[in-house]
Amino acid sequence: IVDDSPTNRQAISAMLSSFKIRADQAEDGIQALRLCSHRKYDMIFMDCYMTDLNGFETSARIRSDAACINHHTPIIALSAVSETHYLEAGRPAGMDDFLANPLHIEDLAGSINKWMKKPLPQIESPGCELKDESAGIIDLETLTELCNGDAKQVIVLASTFSELLNYEIQRLSEAVRSAGNFSRARRHAATIRNSSQNFRALRLQKAATLLESSCSKNDPNQVAQHLRSVIEENEKLQAAVQQILS
Repeated sequence: IVDDSPTNRQAISAMLSSFKIRADQAEDGIQALRLCSHRKYDMIFMDCYMTDLNGFETSARIRSDAACINHHTPIIALSAVSETHYLEAGRPAGMDDFLANPLHIEDLAGSINKWMKKPLPQIESPGCELKDESAGIIDLETLTELCNGDAKQVIVLASTFSELLNYEIQRLSEAVRSAGNFSRARRHAATIRNSSQNFRALRLQKAATLLESSCSKNDPNQVAQHLRSVIEENEKLQAAVQQILS
């Protein structure tokens, strides 16, 4: 699993675990290339848009190295953009298929069946006894789907999501308030937006999208306004996560 978002990696890992599949994780293209140079994989799930080395370039490097033991390993593109863009940029880079974010467990299972050419085991859901009191701030149904109904995995995933948001918002606030570094702030806002989309945290996703846009425009007043909105929505989300964890 190659993705610069810890929550995205954890979410995919949780879904794969429900099929009794173990996965290594890489936080960027550079780390992925190191792993692919000495360990053979059945499949590679590759986020298209990462900082430093994106998924297209990482895939192209794997395909261009005939000596790489994963030279022919299926690479599945992961992206929230349209499949058309994958066809334009992913196919020429050597990617084999496309899965849209937010990722659904049925789509993941279909991709594995298609490229590994062996049926997945039928895993019975252990059931989720968690009570959804999050009032639309975070979608517990989505978390449960990602974890195939495993309540323990839901708690782990919710905790990981919560920790990532606190970390990203702290760095985001520092970038805006200390240095006025809107370029760095925009990257943190994009990470928050992407992770929020995957977990259907729609209020926080909207606030992060507006903040990301205002950072791109270098508008300090709008940045300050939307930063307050992101912080407020995160506080609500943290309270909802605490309800899940308790």
